[in-house]
Amino acid sequence: MNRIAPALVAATLLLAPAVSHAQSLGEVAEKEKEKKEKDKSRKPTKSYTEEDLRGKLGGTMSNPGATASVSGSDTTAASSTEGAAKEGGGADGAPAADAAPSAAEQEAKQAEWRARKGRIEQEVVRINASINSFQARLADNTVPMYGPGREALVQNLERAKADLVRATADLASAEQEGRTNGYRP
Repeated sequence: MNRIAPALVAATLLLAPAVSHAQSLGEVAEKEKEKKEKDKSRKPTKSYTEEDLRGKLGGTMSNPGATASVSGSDTTAASSTEGAAKEGGGADGAPAADAAPSAAEQEAKQAEWRARKGRIEQEVVRINASINSFQARLADNTVPMYGPGREALVQNLERAKADLVRATADLASAEQEGRTNGYRP
């Protein structure tokens, strides 16, 4: 009997904090539920798109003064051509003299597109090589793990990854332009 009493007291002492902790978890859950209900009643926040950020000046966040992107300039030209075709002629109402580009113009545009696409592909290859180089240098365990050089490598790696995302998007845009215009690779 003497052994059971101390064991019972020890068990009670061990379980008492767990019971009080469970009550505080319930209170926390109730507060969290109230907080979510308040959040639901709030007005949703505005999300901004690339078009919102461009504003009237055009360009992108990284290049604010740029006129239109490569694919954007082609769609603008196409829409102005369509508008002229719908109106039955040029701006002065006269019939459009040269609605379709000549074969030589088409070949020149296609050659320019191929060159631009080739430059973008080379840029993607260069960026991938630099990413691999940065990752290999970061994986080298023979140099100090927390030196200032490592922080610079990490920052360069992150910049290279962001550049890769942009270059990949440019490449996809150029490929879409080629499909839209019927260019052969």
